[in-house]
Amino acid sequence: ERARIEDDLRSGSVSVVVGTHTLIGERARFENLRLVIVDEEQRFGVLQRTALLEKAPWANALVVSATPIPRTLALTAYGDLDVTTIGEMPPGRGRHVSKCVAESRREFLLKEIGLRVKAGIKGFYVCPSVEESDAGLMDVGTASRKLRKHLPRGKRVAILTGRTPREERVRLIDDFRSDKIAVLVATTVIEVGMDIPTATLLVVDQADRFGLSQLHQMRGRVARGSDDSSSFFIVSEGAAEKAGERVKVLEASFDGFEIAEKDLMLRGPGDMVGTRQHGIPDLRFARLPEDTDMMLTARDMAFKRVLSHDASREWQTWVAAVRSLATGKTVII
Repeated sequence: ERARIEDDLRSGSVSVVVGTHTLIGERARFENLRLVIVDEEQRFGVLQRTALLEKAPWANALVVSATPIPRTLALTAYGDLDVTTIGEMPPGRGRHVSKCVAESRREFLLKEIGLRVKAGIKGFYVCPSVEESDAGLMDVGTASRKLRKHLPRGKRVAILTGRTPREERVRLIDDFRSDKIAVLVATTVIEVGMDIPTATLLVVDQADRFGLSQLHQMRGRVARGSDDSSSFFIVSEGAAEKAGERVKVLEASFDGFEIAEKDLMLRGPGDMVGTRQHGIPDLRFARLPEDTDMMLTARDMAFKRVLSHDASREWQTWVAAVRSLATGKTVII
């Protein structure tokens, strides 16, 4: 079937192929690929995106993300990306409130969840681990047992992870959508592709164990309808100060771009070229995101000069200086 689809694409009898990571594999070849759209861009690795685009360097590329990662912001300044921002929520969405909760108050939160479920609310409870471990991580089984103690009689709790067989996963999601399940205890498997507008409650246990973009993405699972929704992020007692600070960003903003910028300031954008996606880059005279506007202006001027094949002595001097800087030399102009 795969070989037939590839043949149909080459021959032109198929115009569009919707696929997963398999399109990046060595076997997939494209002879006339003109448009590449990467949805949920933050879920692809640097090398994966590069491998796909190298299959068709002449193609136009569109990357789409509701939660731009800090590296993406850095590439905006240094790469050849034109950025379009949709800065508003779809019409008809309800109000959303996010709250950070100390791990010591988990039992109080579980009681609150029980009261909300009794009132007819349903939602997700996300854990960082599938199984019990010595690392002190909350797992889905333990969380389920704790939840059941506080839920009203007849309200069902179910577990959904990446290990759940496909048929059972479909059944659980259908039961959750039809209110047969009140709370779905899950891992990050719910992060994308879960569209249940009637789910309005999210709890992420040990939220400091997750990335900020992940948390924002999961929060979008319960802010999809006209009803008001809420998210609770349980912060571990022993969480590092910066980890707790990252989570608190979610209390103040629901804007994915603002959240990514805050994450950028806290973690750094990583390498401009390469595979490292965190930490402070090797910039000697600039800071991100404070100097982003200046960098974008410089980038636009550079593109203009390159595309116009500027042969002036002034420009050639700058080109030589940049090449020297790239090799680690100190340059005075």
